[in-house]
Amino acid sequence: MKCLSTRNITAVLLVCLICCRGYSSSTASLQITAHVPKVIGLIAEAPYEPVYVDFHQENQSQRVIGIIKEIRSSHTGYFITLTSENAAASSSSTAILANCNGHEIPYSISYGDIEVEFDQGRSLVTNHAGHATGVMVSQEVRLLGISHVYRPQPGTYTDMLIFTISAN
Repeated sequence: MKCLSTRNITAVLLVCLICCRGYSSSTASLQITAHVPKVIGLIAEAPYEPVYVDFHQENQSQRVIGIIKEIRSSHTGYFITLTSENAAASSSSTAILANCNGHEIPYSISYGDIEVEFDQGRSLVTNHAGHATGVMVSQEVRLLGISHVYRPQPGTYTDMLIFTISAN
C-alpha cells in the first residue's frame, strides 16, 4: 500500500483549484420568493360582564352585547355573515331567544350602526369589495330591542350569534 505524502496532496489540491477555476462564474444569484397570504379573521369580545336582559326593566335597547374586530388584508375584499343559531333552525327572519322548553322571544340587533335583517336566520352584515388594508376595525353588536311577549314563560333564554368572514 502506497502512502501519499503531504506534498503530493497539496499538489493535487492545487491542480484541482486551477482546473476548476475555469468553470466558476464571476457572479452568483439567489432568488427569494415570499408569499403573503390574504389575512382575514374575526375576534369576538364580550362585555366585561355577561349580558342579562331583565324583562322588568324598561329600555333594554342599545346595550352593547359584544364587539367584533375585523382583521383584513385581502386585495379582493371580504364579506361577513351573521347567523342566529335559533333563527336558522326555524328559518326565521328575526333573531330568536329560546329556552329549553321551546318558548321563543324575538329580538333585534345591530352590527356597527346598521340594524341586522335576517333571511332564514342569516344576514350579510358586511360586504367590502376591493382592497382592504391590514388594519383591524371594531364593530359593536348592540341589542336594539326585544319583542313584547305576553307573559313569557319563566326560564333562561339564549341564542348563539355566529360571525363568519370570507374573502371575495
